[in-house]
Amino acid sequence: MALLFFGYTSCPDICPVHLGILSAAFDDLRLDGGRPDVAFVGVDTARDTPQRLRSYLDGFDPEFVGLTATPSAIDEALGQLDMPSVVIDPEGKGTDYIVGHPSQILVFTPDNLCHITYPFGTRQQAWEEDLPRLENQIWPSDR
Repeated sequence: MALLFFGYTSCPDICPVHLGILSAAFDDLRLDGGRPDVAFVGVDTARDTPQRLRSYLDGFDPEFVGLTATPSAIDEALGQLDMPSVVIDPEGKGTDYIVGHPSQILVFTPDNLCHITYPFGTRQQAWEEDLPRLENQIWPSDR
């Protein structure tokens, strides 16, 4: 199982909340098949260097994987997943700007399909309840 999340390392709210909740859920949960892989795609290609991604993710969980690509490749991936494109705030000044990005976490199972997405605000308890079910390919119907 793999969890995929598009975000950026300078995000003031969505990204650190999602990653913190996932990290805490993994700390409290033992899965028979082991932990799912977590891939965080840094969409702010000007600031989300591989080194910055690694440092940022290490603050949550050293097993989280950081990925990035060209803006066009990221937008193509988002399009294939039927998710909105990244939007860089044109009002930002210098290196202080906001990036609009999808806030969902996508769950891919061993059949390489995304069967469920989790919105921003999903609580730790929900992850702890759902991850064992997802491991056994039982899709929660209320998320």
